[in-house]
Amino acid sequence: MNMLQALGVAVAGLGMALFSGTACAEGDVLSRASIRSAVTELAAMLEQSYVFPDVAERYAARLRERLNAGAYDGLDQPAALASTLEGDLREVQPDAHLRISLSDSSAAPGPRRRRPPSGDQAFTDDRWLSEGVAYFRINALPGDAASVQRMTELMDRYEDAHVLILDLRDCPGGTLPAMDVLLSRLYAAPTELVRMETRAAEDGREPFDAAPSMHRMDAPAGIRRRSHWAVPTNPVSPLSEARIYVLTDRTASACEHLSMALQSTGRARLVGATTRGANHYGGEVPFGGDRFQVFMPIGRTYDPRTGHDWETVGITPDESVPPAEALDVVLREIARLDQHTSLPDSYIHNRARL
Repeated sequence: MNMLQALGVAVAGLGMALFSGTACAEGDVLSRASIRSAVTELAAMLEQSYVFPDVAERYAARLRERLNAGAYDGLDQPAALASTLEGDLREVQPDAHLRISLSDSSAAPGPRRRRPPSGDQAFTDDRWLSEGVAYFRINALPGDAASVQRMTELMDRYEDAHVLILDLRDCPGGTLPAMDVLLSRLYAAPTELVRMETRAAEDGREPFDAAPSMHRMDAPAGIRRRSHWAVPTNPVSPLSEARIYVLTDRTASACEHLSMALQSTGRARLVGATTRGANHYGGEVPFGGDRFQVFMPIGRTYDPRTGHDWETVGITPDESVPPAEALDVVLREIARLDQHTSLPDSYIHNRARL
């Protein structure tokens, strides 16, 4: 698999693709030559693919400077080398997605990455809280057919809700297909949500297959720009008139994409904590003889209305409250605004249940 193919697979995950490479076994000791080869390879990969070419050059220059100074020669343990390389890159410029780990973190001690939930674990705890008030938790936005079907079922089940609460407090990221199902029910007219700019492949091919909700736009040389739109169902869903609340906390990546899209278009009210600030999407790419993998950010998402790119700063909610209290705050607001809505105390006060 060449670099373009690897990134084509990776970017489809918009921040959650995981590469299953050759395991780096415990006790594996790196030779000086293999260390130098891995660092040289990583520097070239960053120059070719990292989302911002100018920053990529700075990353590569720092790695080569440290390599030439012999800073990595004694790091013969893979975990130690991975941690040091990641630290050196972060000193140049922080990027919440740019991380280096061992190819199979379960096979050796070292940097570990939590695998996102999928299937039934991605969308959980859906229920009616009261007549017309629906709630469900989104733990991830997988792109598999089963997850898309599950999202479709949820939207159909709660299509008569006049209030919909989306709990994204523990949502680390995902892909567009399930998100597009959700968005198609929440808008009555086609609406531009965000724009996405991806570092173009050197041979001119597209780095990923665009979803139907993505529209191509003119862009500077070396960049592929698309606009992400909400495409309403036909007929328009009753949910397009529902009031939407989004609960935020450790919300990251594609789940931040969803949160900002709903907030910036005035479609939802965000309640909770500022999100993680993990904007730059991409995926895992192996290097160093498959001993290591780098999460290579190759694109960014931003608000077309303000130009806001939430990398490292996150998305500020409309109402900042301790995340554990976010649902309570929303439920009390619903009860205040909707005099006819009766919310049992068990839902307002029993935080452990939701």
